[in-house]
Formats: sequence, C-alpha cells, structure tokens
Amino acid sequence: MDVKTNKNEGIDVMCVIMNKGTSNEKSLMQNFSSAGKNLDTLFTEKKDVEALSLFTEEYISKIKKTKLNNNLNDLYILSFISTKKNIYIVCFKLYIDRINNVKTKGFY
Repeated sequence: MDVKTNKNEGIDVMCVIMNKGTSNEKSLMQNFSSAGKNLDTLFTEKKDVEALSLFTEEYISKIKKTKLNNNLNDLYILSFISTKKNIYIVCFKLYIDRINNVKTKGFY
C-alpha cells in the first residue's frame, strides 16, 4: 500500500498507460516471489483455472498480510488510466472475502 489514511485505510496507487490497443499495466503479482514465474508458465500452457487459483491464493495472502501488518481497516486501489488525450481515475474497494468469486472464461 502506498498511502495510509488517518482512518487506517490503505490505498495502493497505480497508473495504466494505454498505447494503441495495448497497455503498460501494473502487475499485481510483481512482488509475489512464489507465483510470478509459475503464472507465466501456466499462461503459456493455457491452464487458466490453475493460473487463477494460484493468483487468487497469492493475492489474498499478500492483501491479508498487508492489512494485518499495517493495522488497516479498509483497502483500496486508486488507478490513473491515461490515453493520448485523456486521463481517467478509478477507485476500487478491495473485499478480501470476494476475491475467490473471480472466475475464468478461459483463453481466447
């Protein structure tokens, strides 16, 4: 988390830059030593269910640890999304107990 408010809210700030149909997105797994390389392999092998399971397990673990270590009540992701002409801002509240509700539709 990048910011801790006076109400013990944790905010992770990120930026996504859209370039001609692709993005330079922030990787939520950038500091996940145990899952990072394994995820690349699972994506290459088109094992979407396994990749999602590994990602959600690691992400939940990371978020719980961050919340506990920093005595946080709520967690948010604040994202700036830019194109050549516009900048958008979005804010998501993280609900740890809902992360496992994310489902995969496979690879296309």
